[in-house]
Amino acid sequence: MTRLASTRHVSANVAPKGARRREKTERETHVMIVDDDPANRKYLRRILTEQRYRVSEITSAKAALHSIAEERPDLLILSLDSYDVDGSETMLSLRAISSVPIIAISVRDNEDSIVEALEDGADDYVKKPFGARELLARIQSALRRTMRMQRKPPLFVSGDLKVDLARRLVWSQGRQVHLSPKTYQVLRVLVENGGKVVTHEDILISVWGLERKDRLQYLRLAIRVLRRSLERDPTHPNLIVTETRIGYRLRVLPPTDQVGIVPRRAPAEEGA
Repeated sequence: MTRLASTRHVSANVAPKGARRREKTERETHVMIVDDDPANRKYLRRILTEQRYRVSEITSAKAALHSIAEERPDLLILSLDSYDVDGSETMLSLRAISSVPIIAISVRDNEDSIVEALEDGADDYVKKPFGARELLARIQSALRRTMRMQRKPPLFVSGDLKVDLARRLVWSQGRQVHLSPKTYQVLRVLVENGGKVVTHEDILISVWGLERKDRLQYLRLAIRVLRRSLERDPTHPNLIVTETRIGYRLRVLPPTDQVGIVPRRAPAEEGA
């Protein structure tokens, strides 16, 4: 891959002096940077340490795959411009071993590259150059989503549906269901708000980001796939219901006797 000058990768602006710093906690949030460019890593470290994040740096995607299990970071910043990063392969490999939130960063700003990264498992995508405030806001948003999920019971049950949020596994009518990363994320948002109406815009922002909050066709396609995968009769959905002109609601139904919990060691984790 042709290397670009680091000045094209990131903005020269760092967090403003008056920016509110995060309060130091007993266990500082650990952010792992995966980038082979020393200038980029220095810039990111400065932004993060000023906000009291604990930072570790990895220079290759291959090394990151080995380090994640040991260091267990709270969030990963992955440069898709690094020499050894093959976007899809790297993201899917990371997702196969960890559900850590991933923010992808890249100079590539075409829609195909962004959609591919998000569909392969990135939680967000930030185009270079970017400002410190934007990056920090996206980091905090990703961490908030993770904290909300961790406060929920790890196993969600509604009728024939079982979703293991901790392991990103889904069962319907007694069988494991394999979903694409983006389709799973739509389901996750609905699960986290089980029984409540979630607006089109809220789902789109949570899954595809603020820039795609108007891409209703993305959401409709994902809902169509979910209904085909989870509903007994997709043409007359009983689980994922449409709230006309507003959004969708995942109904919380009494568990059925037909769904059994698969032993935890049995199913292979989805690389979502």
